[in-house]
Amino acid sequence: IENGWNEHLDMSVEINQQIDAFYNPANIRERAHQTYQIMRERKELICNHKDKLEKIANIVKENSNKRILIINKFAEFASVVTNYLNNIFDKEVCANYHDKVDPIPAVTLDGQPILVKSGSLKGTQKMYHATAQKSYNEARFNEGIINILSTNNSPDKNLNIPIDIIIITSPECEEIKSYLYRLNNVYFPNELIKLYTIYINDTFE
Repeated sequence: IENGWNEHLDMSVEINQQIDAFYNPANIRERAHQTYQIMRERKELICNHKDKLEKIANIVKENSNKRILIINKFAEFASVVTNYLNNIFDKEVCANYHDKVDPIPAVTLDGQPILVKSGSLKGTQKMYHATAQKSYNEARFNEGIINILSTNNSPDKNLNIPIDIIIITSPECEEIKSYLYRLNNVYFPNELIKLYTIYINDTFE
């Protein structure tokens, strides 16, 4: 309105057509949406950049006997990290600890299938959804079956594990102090925290 737009513009006048093209609320909303999309995609491109995977793997190789928590800006990249590390090491060393996961067949810590005990699905294998997978992977971590958990920017406050190393895969994540406050059940047997932060040079990171 301050720039001359109103809902009763005479669209037979060329200048009014130009004003409407710029300042019609629907057009402003569309441009705002496009701008947001570009900003979001740009952030995802950098925070989830594939070149980080090799650096993460190198840190893991140098600390193969350590218990590691990897914190990622986005859950989708947390899953990419998990898959990459397990492929690199030809065995399962890392598991997801976030909510954006597909259901998986339920098994005990020693790999035995867990079956449904009653109802119409009796005898079929149970499925682990996100919450159950987090509990399962946390238990496997504490049992030493795996030594890496890959999580998102807001890991579950109930996580209760010993940690030797934290890898933060983007400065767009929270600061380490925020995670130490949030994860007050996580403990550090060696008292000192070994922290790595990965970033892409010459970007907003």
